[in-house]
Amino acid sequence: MCSAIEYLGKRYYFKDEAATLPVLLTSGLVEMVQWGQNFADKEPIFPRGACARLDSVHKGKWDRYWPRPVKIEADKFMERDSKRREHWFPVPHGGHIQGLLASHFEDGGILKAQAVFVVTVPSPEGFEVIHDRWPRIVE
Repeated sequence: MCSAIEYLGKRYYFKDEAATLPVLLTSGLVEMVQWGQNFADKEPIFPRGACARLDSVHKGKWDRYWPRPVKIEADKFMERDSKRREHWFPVPHGGHIQGLLASHFEDGGILKAQAVFVVTVPSPEGFEVIHDRWPRIVE
């Protein structure tokens, strides 16, 4: 899981209403994109939550959302332990958090909504005590 990221001194929390994440575009610009699907939404378009497990992506569970890999700009990310304490971890220099850009199209192929989900993998050895899932870091 990934509960928050920090980028250029600003913190972005999934729990915030209308949460967004900075996504690196192929042009080199950064665009803020809706972060996941809020649990409070009564009519969700995407699966509820902030993250997409890499193994579920490989199994095709996200295929109906036209998934595309993207890079999320982040200097740090935050995980909460079982006591809800925050633990911040640096993203290595030159690294990005891998995101999955999900899209929902209306009939006729018109884009209705997009959201980015943090792609997660099992936590590195020794960090399972904080959380069992970890953002996937890519270059």
